[in-house]
Amino acid sequence: MYSNLKYYLFAVAIGMVFNLKSPAAQVNFQASAPARVSAGEQFRYTLSVNAAGSNLKLPGLDGFQLVMGPSTSSSTSVQYINGQMTRTQSTTYTYILVAVREGSFNIEPAQITVEGQVVSSNSLTIEVVAGDPQQASPPVQQRQLTPQTTLPSTASGADQFIRAMVNKTNVYLGEPVVVTFKFYTKLDVANLENPKPPALNGFFQQEIEIPPLRSLEREIVNGEIYGTGVLKKVILFPQRSGELIIDPYEMDVVVRERVAAISRGFFDDFFGTTQLNRMKAVSPSVTIRVKPLPEPRPHGFNGAVGSFSLWASTDKTKVKVNEPVNFTVRISGSGNLKLVDQPKVDFPIGFEVYDPRMKDNISNSDSGASGTRTFETLIIPRHQGSYRIPSIALVYFDPSSGQYRTLRSEEIILQSDKGDETETGPSITGSVREDVRLIGQDIRFIKMNRPAFKPSGKQFFGSTGFILAYLLPVVIFALIIIIRRKQIQFNSDIQRVRNRKASRIASRRLKKAASLLKQGKKQEFYEEILQSAWGYLGDKFNIPLAELSRAAVNEKAETLESIQQEIEEIFTVIDVCEAARYSPGYPGSETETIYNRTSLLIQKIEKKIQEK
Repeated sequence: MYSNLKYYLFAVAIGMVFNLKSPAAQVNFQASAPARVSAGEQFRYTLSVNAAGSNLKLPGLDGFQLVMGPSTSSSTSVQYINGQMTRTQSTTYTYILVAVREGSFNIEPAQITVEGQVVSSNSLTIEVVAGDPQQASPPVQQRQLTPQTTLPSTASGADQFIRAMVNKTNVYLGEPVVVTFKFYTKLDVANLENPKPPALNGFFQQEIEIPPLRSLEREIVNGEIYGTGVLKKVILFPQRSGELIIDPYEMDVVVRERVAAISRGFFDDFFGTTQLNRMKAVSPSVTIRVKPLPEPRPHGFNGAVGSFSLWASTDKTKVKVNEPVNFTVRISGSGNLKLVDQPKVDFPIGFEVYDPRMKDNISNSDSGASGTRTFETLIIPRHQGSYRIPSIALVYFDPSSGQYRTLRSEEIILQSDKGDETETGPSITGSVREDVRLIGQDIRFIKMNRPAFKPSGKQFFGSTGFILAYLLPVVIFALIIIIRRKQIQFNSDIQRVRNRKASRIASRRLKKAASLLKQGKKQEFYEEILQSAWGYLGDKFNIPLAELSRAAVNEKAETLESIQQEIEEIFTVIDVCEAARYSPGYPGSETETIYNRTSLLIQKIEKKIQEK
């Protein structure tokens, strides 16, 4: 009996604990208003409560005048979850206030009664700055004027403008510069049209993704409130020394302006009128002073500028002869990673080495470009023994210290043992791929078939062969006509013809690029590589030249998941070629590597599309 009483008292205590929780403890009573307003400006002061309340009490509104309110709106939602009904009710009280003087003012918490409990809202601090007479008394209702009554704009250039903000103006060659183009306005903006970002000549650029500009945020500039929004963010890597100019960002702005018009009645005078005006906003040009990299440049430096780390490894250290090994080089850090090539690796004699495969995991932010660039190379030992892959070196320039630095990886010991003697098939040998030969296929057998003999004295005239000799030209002529008609019909399909000839045309341009490279014409070489890559993508995906862009290619190729990696790599080749083409001082990549990579990527895309 004592035990039952103990459990009963414990249950009562638990019930009392839960009953002590007041309904008001789950009530959310929230106050909201702009953090900054101008003197004479009207704004909304809103109180929201997620329950049915009564006896709402406003705090003192020192520094503000109550113009209208409250305007009350309520909403109720009912949900059924696992057979249980949940009902939620919310109420919003809206007041219109006007700031009467400048300064920083605190609005104390408001109070409301919910189920007998008094609940308080949060307090607010609002900064009031000097007002604009044009904003002091906005019209209660705006009515659009007809085109015949449109009046000239009264706005000035100080009412809206674009700023080009850079994080630094003195940099080294290849050191990143973050540029932010930001729009400022004090007007009622209806639309932003015809944005014209600058060309940014002399820079290799990488976009920083920003959300679409859907609304403007308030910001105080020289004691006045402006609506602001970011138009574009980009990371620039200067490709030549000297003074480089960031050209202006231009944009058309459509604004609504309150104007005076000839009165046509009582309501015209009461409500006021507005008109739409088009204005142009232009940012000032910005000069970036680019210092050349110190001389002499150390051996092995290929243009890497930033702060990096280097790591090299293999996926295994003990293998059998002819067994493939993945050799990985990873470069991580911040800087011009997209312009960094794989450091030179001296593989031992007796290894077959394939072209490296590159992977990027690079992100762009306000602090610059950072991430990882990885090179994976397939190597195959062709003889048994113990081999040493020496350490590799990455030479880069550190702009923070103004010095060149060298990173070295650890050397790798690879043990290659004798393969399985029972393996069948031809054995591949040779120290490099140019010397590869197949063993077991270089000896041809003596032909053992019985020869065919013809009887002597047999005449050709009247024989079956004679008759076929007359009929065969007729048959061939008929086949030629049929084939020709099919060719005409096939060639009439322009899309199919472009697709079929894409690889052939790209190959012809690549041969021309190789010829230009032999002549030492590097600028023409990069131009021809660009023409080959873009032309192939346009022909392969049937994109007109006027619409050819990365977005158009990605849209056409998004259904072909197997070639996404190749498309990304061919865009990397295009970026490098454009940087080398438009920047004479650009250190560049190995031209032969660019040529081979482009050719290999086109072959891979062709092969995967045919397999699809």
